[in-house]
Amino acid sequence: MKQQRLDPVVMVDDDEDDLYIAKQCYEMAGLDNPLLTFNNGEAFLAYLDKVELNEASLPVYALIDINMPRMNGFAVVRKIREREQFHKIPLILMFSNSSDEGDKKKAKELGADEYLVKPHTVNGYLDIFRNLSEHSRVRVS
Repeated sequence: MKQQRLDPVVMVDDDEDDLYIAKQCYEMAGLDNPLLTFNNGEAFLAYLDKVELNEASLPVYALIDINMPRMNGFAVVRKIREREQFHKIPLILMFSNSSDEGDKKKAKELGADEYLVKPHTVNGYLDIFRNLSEHSRVRVS
C-alpha cells in the first residue's frame, strides 16, 4: 500500500542555533510532516518557485523569523502574499523578544495569520509544534 506523502512545515530563520533547537524539538513533538528549514527569506521564496512548478509541496505552515539580514520576515510575508497561489499558506511570524503591538499589527496587515514571540526554551518550541498538530494537515505519530 502506497503511503501518502505529507506536505512540509517550513521554518525560516537565519540563526543556525535556533534552527538546530527547533529541529530537535520538532522531532520530540512527534509530528509526521517533514520539517524544511531555510536560513533566509530568499531561499524560502526560491522553494516556493518550485512549488509553482509542481516540483515541491506546498507548505502546511511557514514559521518565519522577522529579524533576518537582507530580507526580513515582514518582506518575506509581503512577497508571499503578493502571489495569489500562496494566499492559503498559514504564515506565522516569530520575532525574538518582541511582543510589541506595532509589530503584531504590521505582521497582520502584511498577511500573517499569527504572530508569536520566538521561544527561548525547548518547552516553548514543543508547545508551538504541538499546537501545529491541531491543524488538520499536520499529523502526529
